[in-house]
Amino acid sequence: MQWAFDIAGFKADKEAELNTTLSPEKIAAMYSKNVKLAKSTEPISVSFVTAAISTYKRILSNPLNQAILSYLDANYTLVDHPIKSMYTLLAICDRASTSTKINFGLEGLVDGYRMDYFNIGEFTQARLKDPKKSMVSVLNLKFDARTFLLGAWLDGINLNPQCKAKIRDALSSFEAVRRDLTPYNTGKVDLSWQATWPQSAVLTATFLEDMVYTTTFDGRYRDVIKSCVEIRDMLDYPSVSERISEIREALAAETEPAVAHIAGGQTPIAAADGNGQAATGGGQAATAEPASDVTTTGFDSLTPADRATWLKVMKKHLSTYVKLIPDTGSTAELTLKIQGSPLAMMRGDPAGLVAYHFNTKHYGESTTRPDLRTTPLRDALYQRLVSAVLTARNANGANPSAESSEGDSASRLASGEIAILFDGGKKGNASRLIAPWKGTKKSKDTSADPVDDNVDDDDDEEGGHGAKSTVPSMLHLMISSESLMARRKKVRGSTLSIKQLESAHVVAHTKISLPERSWKFYPGTNQGDSLLGVNLPALDSELVWSLAWSDKKRLYGKKHLIAVGGKTEGAAGSAAMAKRTDATIEPVCFHPYPKEVYEALIIGFFMKIVFDLSPPDGMFAWACLLNRVAYIGITYTEAHSELLEQRLLDLMKIHMALPSCPLYNPSYAAAIGNTDDGDNEAQAAAKAKAKGAPKGKAKAKSKATPKATNPPADAASDDPAEAEVVEDDDEVWDPLAD
Repeated sequence: MQWAFDIAGFKADKEAELNTTLSPEKIAAMYSKNVKLAKSTEPISVSFVTAAISTYKRILSNPLNQAILSYLDANYTLVDHPIKSMYTLLAICDRASTSTKINFGLEGLVDGYRMDYFNIGEFTQARLKDPKKSMVSVLNLKFDARTFLLGAWLDGINLNPQCKAKIRDALSSFEAVRRDLTPYNTGKVDLSWQATWPQSAVLTATFLEDMVYTTTFDGRYRDVIKSCVEIRDMLDYPSVSERISEIREALAAETEPAVAHIAGGQTPIAAADGNGQAATGGGQAATAEPASDVTTTGFDSLTPADRATWLKVMKKHLSTYVKLIPDTGSTAELTLKIQGSPLAMMRGDPAGLVAYHFNTKHYGESTTRPDLRTTPLRDALYQRLVSAVLTARNANGANPSAESSEGDSASRLASGEIAILFDGGKKGNASRLIAPWKGTKKSKDTSADPVDDNVDDDDDEEGGHGAKSTVPSMLHLMISSESLMARRKKVRGSTLSIKQLESAHVVAHTKISLPERSWKFYPGTNQGDSLLGVNLPALDSELVWSLAWSDKKRLYGKKHLIAVGGKTEGAAGSAAMAKRTDATIEPVCFHPYPKEVYEALIIGFFMKIVFDLSPPDGMFAWACLLNRVAYIGITYTEAHSELLEQRLLDLMKIHMALPSCPLYNPSYAAAIGNTDDGDNEAQAAAKAKAKGAPKGKAKAKSKATPKATNPPADAASDDPAEAEVVEDDDEVWDPLAD
């Protein structure tokens, strides 16, 4: 290609010197006369000059094309460089009619090569010149399709204007797509800006990307070439029309009119339960037994190329809803990391609330008998963590209502936010758990005291809640005694010795009063204060994530592996724990909750984003992923983020093939040979066990946003932790109110 530059430059100089236009014949003669060539060099012919001049004029004179070719020269060798001569470029010109389409065709060919959509064989001159086989012919149609789909077609879809604008920007060019949607093989893209989009908008963006920037519909484009029809006609092809129908069905579901219902004896209001969630009656579904026959089908049965393709799809979906931020530096560094995520700046509004989650049991692990012992509440680390998260959000204006009267940023809850704080079964933790959320610290600092995990803190749950900045309520989990006995492998016990009640403080800036909604998986509604019949998964079940002890040490880090003193409560009558070695396989978390608990919280509290401050096993993240709720997890180490991301991907590899799963992808299911029409949880669990990465249940329903703006108030609570709530049963919590 350097010849094209040399000859074009020689022609320009001579024409300027002679003040006339020179033909290719004269240029060939003059170039051969004035330029000394090596004996091995092919003589400069008229056809060669014509090709060089045409190549320069139609391709190389365009700076965009120059940049593409410069990238290839810098990153590929003579062996794997796809464009080895200017005749390849001329073949591209022959199939593209305009300079714009030439650029689009060249960029599309190189982009597909970099994405491994096709191999170097697509760049042969014979294939490029063939109108039926040339990839440039397909790219010409994709160019026209992009113009139509991002224009008139998108205008005809009833999407939010902001979503349409972002779709047009993200799909405006190959560069924009690789920057905002799907990166090249070695890159990463933060898709969290899609987390708050309705499903119809996400489906639309994915469909348009597949239509123009992937090879998904290349076969249909070749059908268009053979049939000589228009792009509009292509939308009627079954594989294309099915995707469009999926978008329209999602739009219809999102715009269904609210149905009036009566909640808590109040006057009828607009129904906020757009999810159509009904009470499931009895307790949580029983844990599925693993299947005896483990099939050889699955993700690993795919070819390497197909595995890479589907892994990109999974990572793309994961990055849309899940952001993992390792807490590995100073408080200021953590604050900056949170501020750098678009998700972190999301505000609570009538479409959904911002929820913070913390569980004392999950924030670290005891180094001795972790199956029975739990870690104490470590005040200094906990207060630092809460302060960093709230400060990060307040500093960027995500929580304007959290500012003090003087205008200073305050580390406390803002309107449209709740904090769900599990006390680890220790009621005395109440005031210390709540204090950081109202911008105050407890005067007593017990972080340096000797740790005994069997002694409750001496805080009085009825005291210390006087700040007007927060109003606490209580949510109780009633755990089945059978699952507790099974988890602890307890062979004997004494009367009233099994502690079935665990509680969470639900804290907000004012009294919580949400529209009535049934608890998912559990009896009753969110007007009650308890989840009844919670079945804990057995630690050796396929529903619990397990790792080798060497990996667990990397996951938790030294800071979160804690030597807990005192007598081990409950050790009598429980099976002894084997001695650990680096190869010992054990649960990542010895006190995990089932996915159903987190889904109940997501649905019952109308969550739109979750900040998880204690995410060891990622089950809350998985529940958010299933319900398309944004999730930010503050992980303990870099290794924790890496292992947790792989855990979520492993779950997706199983459950994307299950028709009952919200993540179900028929194409993926067919690719791995899953022809099941029903929900085969047992088979999924067995496959997970065989891979050495235990998987969770997948049955869930999509999240819907609440639509009511005037929900009824909750009845006053009798719980001591709510003693200071204003006794106004008619008060309604407007999430945006200060």
